Amino acid sequence: MVSQIDRNGVPDQSESVSQIDRNMQVIIKIRGNAPQKLQKTQFHRCKNLDGVFEIQGRMLKGPVLLVDDVVNSRWTLTVGSVLLRRAGSDKVYPFALATSSKLGL
Repeated sequence: MVSQIDRNGVPDQSESVSQIDRNMQVIIKIRGNAPQKLQKTQFHRCKNLDGVFEIQGRMLKGPVLLVDDVVNSRWTLTVGSVLLRRAGSDKVYPFALATSSKLGL
């Protein structure tokens, strides 16, 4: 599968990620929010994710691989990790396919 490149030179991995078995998807988005990259401060990036995600289904035993397509501030991975741990998951290993940050990961 060939990925498109956005204007920042970051490959669009959303189609590849969308092929992941949905039975493995535990975190769901329950409401819309403004794009994280438009938030000016760390406070606003964190607040922008408040109440956006929830855990669906039951947690399986063992560690969890948390995958995000493109990461900028890492707040989505942080919030997702907290939700998974509160739901009873074991260790959470965050993984990003790409970063849009000039600082890297």
